[in-house]
Amino acid sequence: IIEGSGSNDIYLTNISAFNHKGALFYHVKPTSIKGSSFINITQIFKNVVCNDIYVINSRFFNTFTPFESTCNNVYIYNVTAVVDPSFVSGVSDLYLSHFNITSGDMALELLGSTNVYISNGTISSSSEGIYMESVNNITINNVTACKSTGFYIDDTSANIHGNNNHGYVIDDSGVIFGTTFFSQNCSLSLQHISGSCAGDSYSFLVTVNETGEAIANAQVNATYLPTLEEIISNTNSQGLANLLLSYVGLYSVFASKEGYYPSPTMNISVAECSSGNSKPKISLISPQDGEVFEIESGSTFTYIEIPFEFLATDEDNSYLTCTLYLDSIPKWSDEIQQGRNQRITLEVGEGEHSWQVLCSDGKDETQSEELSFTVVFQESKVKNETRNETILPPKEEEEKKEKEEEKQEEINITEANTSKNLEEKQQIITLNKEEQGGITLFTPQNLTFLFIVVILLALFLLLKRHKQEPTEGSIEML
Repeated sequence: IIEGSGSNDIYLTNISAFNHKGALFYHVKPTSIKGSSFINITQIFKNVVCNDIYVINSRFFNTFTPFESTCNNVYIYNVTAVVDPSFVSGVSDLYLSHFNITSGDMALELLGSTNVYISNGTISSSSEGIYMESVNNITINNVTACKSTGFYIDDTSANIHGNNNHGYVIDDSGVIFGTTFFSQNCSLSLQHISGSCAGDSYSFLVTVNETGEAIANAQVNATYLPTLEEIISNTNSQGLANLLLSYVGLYSVFASKEGYYPSPTMNISVAECSSGNSKPKISLISPQDGEVFEIESGSTFTYIEIPFEFLATDEDNSYLTCTLYLDSIPKWSDEIQQGRNQRITLEVGEGEHSWQVLCSDGKDETQSEELSFTVVFQESKVKNETRNETILPPKEEEEKKEKEEEKQEEINITEANTSKNLEEKQQIITLNKEEQGGITLFTPQNLTFLFIVVILLALFLLLKRHKQEPTEGSIEML
């Protein structure tokens, strides 16, 4: 646009240049650039020889090589460089201060500078924020590079000085410089944007604490302190994350992302929403908590039909929409008239189960308490409290009956044998009645009498024998 002889002094004030593929100024002597914007410019200065140039309050957008010149001093103050890359080459001394460099690849490239002084700025580049090659001395203070390597130095022999910087710097081999240069990582900041009561979608904004820049893909974690239940959501490209906080009570919320210090923890007290509407009330009637149901023995079914009964009321609504949950799974849903008992029969299999009901009046909803019950088969022993006896399943009862019958049969056989033996013994010692007299012999009295008769008869025979053969011995003995 302007071509000079090399001695022309150029002062640029409030200049806006757009979409120019060549150099704006060729072979001129620029002195200052103030309040100007250069957008989609291939080159601003080319073949420029100058002692001092001041770039103040200006903006460079997608400007490939702003300065390709031989200048002793370049002062860049309060500038913004957006979209890669922006070059400064052939500058002996560069002073860059109060800047914001945002780039997808390389925000600023410094080539062949003897001394570089950088301070009070931010770099938000996904790769190299500032690339330095053939730079002898580098002094960096109060600079934050939170989304990139910050500084990429292609000359490990350069003298590096600096303090109070956030981020890190690496050399051409990928070696990270010591923490004295960049004191710490960047940290996150969390801000509550919206959401005031239970059931609201709470919105949170996550930014980089050092730069205020919104950050995407940060994780926002909210913990409901009474139960330690966690709700997690990631931020979008605007740094916003939405979390549904359903319960009344205290939540602990913080943001985190790899490569950043997490945000300080924020406590959110969630109150019950006051909409002027009366919320539904639910009373669970049956099954009761801890109730046990039995599948009848011998049944071919592996489930049992159980009636579920509840009552839902609402002070200012006639009809409600209610859903019955069995084991956290919705099994029935319908519109009902408030104040009337509802009875729903469901097929339920063996095991432990839980149930609850949720009702909505179109403005507010209420979730009932959760009750538990159990379904079992009739195979285990059950205590009959009325009869105080043990009732066994049919199979065990039949086995017990068979054993008892076998035992009774053995007893009967033993008794029969005993009776037979007694009869046989009785036949030996007992005679049949006489046909004439009907007298029974060998009674105890008859036996005693017979014994006496036998003794007397023996004595009689003995005496008679001695009478026939008398001797002295026999007489003395008698």
